Amino acid sequence: MGANSVAVLNAVPRSRWSFKWWPNWDVGSVAGHVRSILEGWLLLNYLVSAPSDEDTQRAYIHLMHLYDCSKRGSILPAVLPKDQIEGFAAEGERIKNVLQSTDFFKNLPKAKQKAALSSKHLMFKSRQEAAIDCGLSKDDFEFYWNYLSQYTHVFSFQFYRVEANGRGTGLKNQFDIEAMTLALNFGGEVLSRATTTMVKAFPDSAQAKRGRLSRFSPGPPVNSWPNRIARLFAR
Repeated sequence: MGANSVAVLNAVPRSRWSFKWWPNWDVGSVAGHVRSILEGWLLLNYLVSAPSDEDTQRAYIHLMHLYDCSKRGSILPAVLPKDQIEGFAAEGERIKNVLQSTDFFKNLPKAKQKAALSSKHLMFKSRQEAAIDCGLSKDDFEFYWNYLSQYTHVFSFQFYRVEANGRGTGLKNQFDIEAMTLALNFGGEVLSRATTTMVKAFPDSAQAKRGRLSRFSPGPPVNSWPNRIARLFAR
């Protein structure tokens, strides 16, 4: 989430954290990062809300390990030696055995056991279930997830109804300003609530959470607007 938050700061036009000669006003420049921030919050809340018994936590962590081994084994054969790919497969089988030995796994419905052993899931819950646990309504989650996904992937929102010198071109236009504002406001709300989740999990960090009074870097002084303008005239 931290890396995506920094990427948003760098992508937003006129952000003091990033100096660009040609700002990109397309909502697609931030949508994918905001969706990743949402995903991060769902996973964070899922993990910190896990039951405290060791058996369940072992199952939660080993499901994530299984997913990681599966993804590395299926995606990286072109860049890693064969023995490493075979190692991921062997490790995946070992993890499955550990997972199946937990009481938590044994008490799951057969359908959820099958889904877990498919190696396709990080969580024992669906994204929608995780979102509801975070306090998002089903309708809100589905809207933001589907809307942001349209700009994360090359779906029709990215290239249908593009307007000359306007919407979808990267030039400053009212549609993308409003769409970017919608995405950024939602991303900001998610980060705020994720921070609350972290403070709840780690109470000692509460003293650092002060809302607008929190201390943070305002960005490089060289990127302040007076300095930017001065550099423009100096060229």
